[in-house]
Amino acid sequence: MSRAKKKRGPYNTLPRKLLDILAVGGARKIGILRSWARSERYGDCQFDQAVHRLKQEGKVRERMRFGGLHLEVAQ
Repeated sequence: MSRAKKKRGPYNTLPRKLLDILAVGGARKIGILRSWARSERYGDCQFDQAVHRLKQEGKVRERMRFGGLHLEVAQ
């Protein structure tokens, strides 16, 4: 039996959700954000596109911190 496809609303919901998470929790490891996106049934490609789009718009930045690559909200 096939699973029902989850309704996601408008295209920009994943970038908005990522921004909300980063605004509340500060910097987060990219790998942890990626696994969260998988649990929400987004694909890796969609996640990469969302991160790329947010970086292009100047809303987030990648930073090497202790423990690996992190995403944080750009001030």
